[in-house]
Amino acid sequence: MGNYSRKLKEMFDDSIVLNNGVKIPQLGLGIWFIDEDKTADAVKAAVDKG
Repeated sequence: MGNYSRKLKEMFDDSIVLNNGVKIPQLGLGIWFIDEDKTADAVKAAVDKG
């Protein structure tokens, strides 16, 4: 596994613990401003892309 692949895996596996104890992924999908009716398709496309 090359350095790029290792860094990419780390990026997806890293998480942050908020002040209230909730653990969230460090990397998000960026769906904050997407219309609700398009969110599911955007997430599916992101997952398909890897």
